[in-house]
Amino acid sequence: MKKLILASFLACMSLLAMGQSSPEQIVKNFFQDYATKTPQETLENLYAHMPSANRVGDAIDKLRAQFGGLKDLVGAYIGYDLITKKDLVDRFSIYTCLVRYERQPVRFTFQFYRPKDQWVVYGFSYDDSFGDELEEATKIYNLKSEK
Repeated sequence: MKKLILASFLACMSLLAMGQSSPEQIVKNFFQDYATKTPQETLENLYAHMPSANRVGDAIDKLRAQFGGLKDLVGAYIGYDLITKKDLVDRFSIYTCLVRYERQPVRFTFQFYRPKDQWVVYGFSYDDSFGDELEEATKIYNLKSEK
């Protein structure tokens, strides 16, 4: 009985701690999970911070399936670096990370929203097209600097 009460208490405390997490901590926890757990478990833990996750179940199921196969396409996960952190007022933040794999980098984007006192995950996406964007930006930069 004491174990059950202790387990319930710890579960409640972890839920409270999740609600109190900052975007930085949520991102850090995500990548700690990603290094040690399955991609599906990692997404589940991330979406524990997303109150609307149950309303977009089909989209999350699709993301879960695609995300689960990412390492097969790009190789083993090596690490991540924060590229940008953009605060749009003090209630909405976007974190963009360069995620390093054996074969190629991938961009992960996290969106956070704080409607009242607690940060929640508003969105998560990943893509590998930022290399094209950087190349295009470099072309424009070079054109401007040649004048």
